[in-house]
Amino acid sequence: MIRAISNSLVATIAMSWATAVASEPVALDTAAASSRLDAADLHAWLDGIVPYALDRGRIAGGVIVVVQDGRVILKQGYGYADVADRVPVDAEQTLFRIGSVSKLFTWTAVMQLVEQGKLDLDRDIAEYLDIEMSDGFEQPITMRHLMMHTAGFEERLKGTVVAHPEEFPALRAYVKASMPARIAPPGKIPAYSNYGAALAGYVVEKISGETFDDYLQRAVFAPLGMTNSTSRQPLPPALATHMSQGYKVATQSPWYFELIPAPAGGISATGADMAQFMIAHLAAARDADSVLLRAATAHTFHDSISKPMPGLSGGVSLGIVVNSEHPRIIGHGGNTQVFHSDLKLFMENGVGWFAAFNSTGAGGAVHDLLKSLSGGFTRRYFARGGDTDVEPTMPTAAEHGRQLAAAGKYERSRGRADTFFGSLSSLVGQQSITLNADNTISIPSAVGLDGVRKRWREVAPYVWREVGGTQRLVARIDAGQVKAIGMDSLAGTGILLPVPTWRSSGWIFPVLFTAVAVLVVAAICMPVAALVRRHYQSPLTLPPPASPARVLSRVAVIANLSLLAGWVVVLRKGLNDFSLFTSELDVWLRLLHLIGVAVAMLSIAAVWNAWLSWRSPHPRAMRIGNSAIAAACCVVAAFAFAFNLVTLGLDY
Repeated sequence: MIRAISNSLVATIAMSWATAVASEPVALDTAAASSRLDAADLHAWLDGIVPYALDRGRIAGGVIVVVQDGRVILKQGYGYADVADRVPVDAEQTLFRIGSVSKLFTWTAVMQLVEQGKLDLDRDIAEYLDIEMSDGFEQPITMRHLMMHTAGFEERLKGTVVAHPEEFPALRAYVKASMPARIAPPGKIPAYSNYGAALAGYVVEKISGETFDDYLQRAVFAPLGMTNSTSRQPLPPALATHMSQGYKVATQSPWYFELIPAPAGGISATGADMAQFMIAHLAAARDADSVLLRAATAHTFHDSISKPMPGLSGGVSLGIVVNSEHPRIIGHGGNTQVFHSDLKLFMENGVGWFAAFNSTGAGGAVHDLLKSLSGGFTRRYFARGGDTDVEPTMPTAAEHGRQLAAAGKYERSRGRADTFFGSLSSLVGQQSITLNADNTISIPSAVGLDGVRKRWREVAPYVWREVGGTQRLVARIDAGQVKAIGMDSLAGTGILLPVPTWRSSGWIFPVLFTAVAVLVVAAICMPVAALVRRHYQSPLTLPPPASPARVLSRVAVIANLSLLAGWVVVLRKGLNDFSLFTSELDVWLRLLHLIGVAVAMLSIAAVWNAWLSWRSPHPRAMRIGNSAIAAACCVVAAFAFAFNLVTLGLDY
């Protein structure tokens, strides 16, 4: 079961439509852009990469925009906005869903209200709201917590993507109905939160007295001349005709228009309009006021860097992902189920980069394409020459590497869900740190574009640097115990936390797989044994109460396997189309909950049957078999309850 769902569950349980993306940091030359960045070279470079990548990855189309010093130097569409009708992407007219890049607009709106003295970043957020905040911790949640992704919310699924306009709630209805549980004290653990951005957008509504959509139109889009951009969903008719189709793969039928809470990921925009947004924010690098924010406010917005722990290069600055601190590269990435984008501002160079594509592509090809383009752009136009990997390896590399490896399994703080079946994401996403023969360390999920696992070597006490790169990994140690691990690649929006022994996949998976194997063998043997008895005309006769106990234990086998198989089917369907989690899957989830209750009761019957078999003159093999079935049923039942596969409600 776990293998069937792990790849998609780990990658998307935190919601594929809103993801902060950190590019691989590169040592930069802050003066290089002015002499090397020009439209002709950019066109030649991109034209040599993008068309081939679109064709090979089965990506329908995309747009790339580059600005420098207040002007647009590249604005290029590639491929098709509509494959069937052969409509090419037009950088001026074609709208793309920008996913979590939308959050930059939300945080801009927040900072406008801060600038006007209407909003205090460090005031209890509940004072601005007319809805009750979820309980959990005494410390209040502030707007700064929401922007830094440290509010302590768990992740949610239900209602985050909607397919049908009649089911799409107003922002207030969404934030009230979908408020997640609080699983960490505010300000302590970074964990990227889509709900937090939606809640911030509702604060904008309450303070401004306008809907979030109206506010953005008046205070952001209109001043910038972004006439082909909107957060309204469904799209206004005038813009709908220019909206790109979205595709899982370009050779398949188009996807539906995803309805997403606007402050977290619902904006649609053209490449040309995004250029104006980047230019406005880059003005702060020249200490110039823009139509959006005064320079002083923009500096606070861009420069209030929070890092999960000292020693990392990246972090978060009031909602903006900081990829590099010296020089500053800030921005955000965004993903819906089919649209994928990346925005970066090279603040000290006055350069902005925006790329968006309308397909996920074969095998998720668009993710590697975005990484390759963003990293390639940085290296081509800003990288310093010479060896940047000169820090000596610490003599404690082997000792500290063993310490990290001995801590067992780690899970990401981002995407955690403790109160519903999303808790499976933490289980299947757990990973161990490996100490290599050369005293470097590796993490299974950290793989380069070449498919080779990255290695880190210790360059300072509990600080590791990527071999052949500049990314850093830092461990927080307390009383000799590993408490957390921060990585530049997590972009300041999450950390790795040691997993308590009772939730470690290191023992849960082997035990669960063994239990499933026992149940499968039992399910196969039951009809085989019946056929053998029938062939030899030797019916099985058992005295009461052994006969009903045996029947119930066999029913328990089928019920347990049905429960696991049902969850595999439901999760695969839901993770392939998040809109199904709005309501379509609720009836199936309720059925699985009922089967889970039956599994618990039937597991008691299986234990009863095993106990009776040891009190009867049964063959030893039958006694052992009944005991194995009872143990397997108990394991599956315990797993189902521990990871919220059996609950009373449908809040997820």
